[in-house]
Amino acid sequence: MAVRTHTLHRLLGLVLGGVLIGGCGAPPTFDRSTLPDRWADADRVVLLEDVTVRFVPFEGEPVAEVSTLRRVWYRTPQSIENVTVGIGHQPGLRDLLAFEGRVFPPEGESTAFGREDAVDVPSIGGGTIFSDSRYLRHRLSLVPGSVVETRSTVRYHDVRLRTQSQAFGGFDPAERRRLTVHLPPGWQSRHLAREDGAPIEWAPRESTAADGGRVLVWSRERIDPLPRERHAPSVYHMAPRVSVQLARWQIDGRTLHGPDRPEAVSALMHRLQAPRRQPDDALRAQVDALLEGVGDDPRARAATLHAFVRDRIRYVSVQLGMGGWIPYPSAEVLDVGYGDCKAQAALLGSMLTVAGIPNRQVTVFSHRGWPLPYGLPTIAGNSNHQVVLVDLPDGPVVADPTQRNVAFGDVPRSLVGAPVLPLTADGDPVETLPVPAPEANRLEVTLTLNLSQAGGLKGDVEVRASGDKAAGIRHHLRTEKGKERHRKLADWFELDDMAVDAPKHEAAVEPTTADVPLVLGGRVWTKRSIGSAGQLWTIAPGALVNPGIRRIDIGERTRPIVLGAPRLRLHRLNVKLPAGREAGALPPPVEISTPFADYRLTWTATDDGFSVERRLVWRQPWLPPTQADAYRAFARDVKRADLRPVTLRPAKPAAPSKTTAKGTP
Repeated sequence: MAVRTHTLHRLLGLVLGGVLIGGCGAPPTFDRSTLPDRWADADRVVLLEDVTVRFVPFEGEPVAEVSTLRRVWYRTPQSIENVTVGIGHQPGLRDLLAFEGRVFPPEGESTAFGREDAVDVPSIGGGTIFSDSRYLRHRLSLVPGSVVETRSTVRYHDVRLRTQSQAFGGFDPAERRRLTVHLPPGWQSRHLAREDGAPIEWAPRESTAADGGRVLVWSRERIDPLPRERHAPSVYHMAPRVSVQLARWQIDGRTLHGPDRPEAVSALMHRLQAPRRQPDDALRAQVDALLEGVGDDPRARAATLHAFVRDRIRYVSVQLGMGGWIPYPSAEVLDVGYGDCKAQAALLGSMLTVAGIPNRQVTVFSHRGWPLPYGLPTIAGNSNHQVVLVDLPDGPVVADPTQRNVAFGDVPRSLVGAPVLPLTADGDPVETLPVPAPEANRLEVTLTLNLSQAGGLKGDVEVRASGDKAAGIRHHLRTEKGKERHRKLADWFELDDMAVDAPKHEAAVEPTTADVPLVLGGRVWTKRSIGSAGQLWTIAPGALVNPGIRRIDIGERTRPIVLGAPRLRLHRLNVKLPAGREAGALPPPVEISTPFADYRLTWTATDDGFSVERRLVWRQPWLPPTQADAYRAFARDVKRADLRPVTLRPAKPAAPSKTTAKGTP
């Protein structure tokens, strides 16, 4: 095996050494038989991903010129569908210096492409109207077995606010990945290596360049793909990754330093943003008008101002130059009526300050269930969002005015447990947003149903929701209409095989504060009957109520299980039986308790039928992979309990009493 590996590396060395430099380019060759057998089912293989970062002076400032060489072997017909290559750039911040590539088919001549063949498009669509962030994109037409090579170079200007990084893992197997950093003499950097979101020890291989500078190299070979697992953190979070930041540089006889601690980033960003939060007379007058008659309670005053910015200032992403880091002036945002997250947060902060309510701007990485730990002391990579911490007498409250359906005092699910960096003049350390208790994200559904002689269920539904669930229902009520609205209401109420009519009454559809739940009422019915006349019928809770459990794959788990925000789900089913039907023995109660969740199911006989109460509580937002078996066992036991039915049989006629012909005993 050692000989085969050596042969592969020798052949790959010929392939990976300057194929694009020659005029026509010799087709790459490598011994495919030496690739690991465990990669035999891979649709594509990354032969090389080589990132080179050169920190150099440019126009009196330090910049990072980042060159990327990438070679990918597209093995199967499936792998060549919709293959697009490209590179992001942003004039003035991320200047695109070069982009070229070549396609090597398994047979025939290679073909080259360059910048002139690609399409330059906005990098972010949707709500991003004002942005100069671009993506140079080229779509390829390939045959199976082709190798695609691309080279690009981008010059990054804002080195104080970002890091350069390389991932050493992904969903595709990789023969080699490498990160090389060049530092001029006297320049210094710092780095952070992480895997599974946690720091790891990984020192670079270091050498001295011809000019006396330093060269740092991190490299890995034969990298197996990460498994695709349901409800797992993203590869960006979990794959091995090295990030590098410029720490010290010398230009024109001056020695300067970048931020060395989060507190330094906090103070730097405060200096950049604070001038934009200065109020004018119109802003002060608006605050006075909004708070007229509200009273002196700081929470009520803060909630009023938060509701105004949330409901009246439209979110529009703005990423023009340094506008990606610095908001537009608050007075201007109030005047035009729109802004991005920084602008909305800055406006809310300005209004709170005018009202005498302490507050802090905070940067945060908005996530999808798994918070990204804070890394090197920069903004880029540690944050993609900005909100406000309102420092009330009874403790800080996170306020995100971009979340149209979230009440003041609720933590949006994308921020649960996330590290945040407050921006203050003196510099604040990193803080962590709270993980709410399950009761803060509560859904309570009561179904009062009549069972017909034909086996259909129909009746009323009453819903009370708070926290994340209430925000989701509010969004649905605003955006959906007609049959789609009815269908999705059943999904939001966590009902299966049931239809929900438009609510007949509602309260708190407009979010106010966290202690005011959303209340809805309406009609509900099953889509199918549970049986035919004369038969034995059965009803199980699992036929009407969604289990509320995320499915994960069978087998060894490698990444954490993302469960979502802690939450409480309570479903009550009150079923009235028709004349001529009676319930058999009710199933016994079931209680299941684990460190991460609790489940309870109880049945009760009533005068005209029966009732069921199902209570499911998730106490943790995520689980380590070592608890996968415990999670599967919990899910299995809950499913069994949910599917255990009660039997409904035709009632036996009452035995006639013995009487005489005249009706007397």
